[in-house]
Amino acid sequence: MKKSIFLISLLALSACGGGSGGVSGGTGTDVGLTPSFGAVSEEVKASNAEILTMNSTVSDETKRTAYLKTVFGDEYDDVMSAIQQTDSPVLFSLNRNGSVRDGGNNVCKSERDCNQLLFDKMLETLQNLDNIDSLDEKGVRYALIAAGFKDALPGNWDDIKAYVKEHKNEIVNKAEEVYETPGQGKPEEIRLDGAVFSALITTGASDVMKLKINDEGKVVGVKFEDVGSGSSKYSPAKLYTWLSRVGDTDRFDFNSDNTSGELIMESYAKELGLKYTDFGTFTAAEGTTVSGRDESGATIPFMGGYLAKNISTEDLKEDVTFKGIAKGMVNPANGTGATDLVIEDKNATLAFNKSTGEENFSASFDNWYDIKLVNKGDRVQSFEVDDMGRQIDDIYQLKNPPLNAGENEVFSFEKGYFGDNGVPEEAVMLLQYQQHVGQANDDENLNLFLGFGGKAQ
Repeated sequence: MKKSIFLISLLALSACGGGSGGVSGGTGTDVGLTPSFGAVSEEVKASNAEILTMNSTVSDETKRTAYLKTVFGDEYDDVMSAIQQTDSPVLFSLNRNGSVRDGGNNVCKSERDCNQLLFDKMLETLQNLDNIDSLDEKGVRYALIAAGFKDALPGNWDDIKAYVKEHKNEIVNKAEEVYETPGQGKPEEIRLDGAVFSALITTGASDVMKLKINDEGKVVGVKFEDVGSGSSKYSPAKLYTWLSRVGDTDRFDFNSDNTSGELIMESYAKELGLKYTDFGTFTAAEGTTVSGRDESGATIPFMGGYLAKNISTEDLKEDVTFKGIAKGMVNPANGTGATDLVIEDKNATLAFNKSTGEENFSASFDNWYDIKLVNKGDRVQSFEVDDMGRQIDDIYQLKNPPLNAGENEVFSFEKGYFGDNGVPEEAVMLLQYQQHVGQANDDENLNLFLGFGGKAQ
């Protein structure tokens, strides 16, 4: 069973099998795939929202927390614990006589909020050094440490005050610099080129998909990298370079002599409000051709997320269930000439059991089967389908129970968990299944391509 190195995936029409064949991505030119940092304007966010639900930028606290642990050393845990106390005054919020300033009720709950509170109080304290005699001794000391002055501080309060009066301008300038530096006082903002997706260009083999963004953080293209399809005639490198977005629309142009037309990008996650992940489809517009073959309507579903928010299965600490949307298509054998059957369940679930390490996925489709799947590690333990008495057209029916068709089937299951501080908040999943349903050639394959996105319950 193949497993994506990113633990997330994107599914596509198979290059050999049922339906209209495959539309493929390209390796293309170097598109600047190193994560960028900085603010993204509301205009850019609106442009990106035309094609994606996930946030255009996310905060990564890794470096900021590492900075604080470095400057505070053994005192770090005590400082953060004091900040989070609800029954004691927050650091830096006391006058020297112990009376509370500005309410004293600032209590943080997340890593980001606690870091931000500490740095806000640091800057407030050190910009008020003209009134040092009225400030709390411990508050001033912690503020100076947060600004990077730990090794220069004298031992007693009178000496610290003397040091502050002598170096006041230097202290204020350094505090303001630290406050505005990404990875120190300022959260590190990761843009959409810090996210990775996957594409199944050919059946059972994933290729990596990344977004190309400009200096402002706007998505301007899509790049596919050969990982799974390799030397296949349907590999991205053999078909086209990279897709170029048409303005602020949901359409992408091909850049190749081998391919003409456009792909239309659609997110399925809009109803879920996902922040760190996304899933949806690229659909070939009418008249799109690949190497002279008409691919109009061919669909490449996608899914992925921010690597900075990815949580490995091994790091999940307890049971968790995600509820969301499962949406995809059943791709009938080529010989039928039939169109894809779109299937959707808005109450699908993916559950992880910590004690067994098993993942259970279930979905119910009113125009196809109910499905239940159990996965453990890199192996699907069981995959059950039940028509529940529904009348399913013969061309969309499986001829054998899944996992019992031997060499006549191909199976792929991949998933990814995402959240802050190791706590899973969102999940995406890919299920791809192909079964040979005819008697003649390789074109008589039925394909299931299904994406899932959900939020922790």
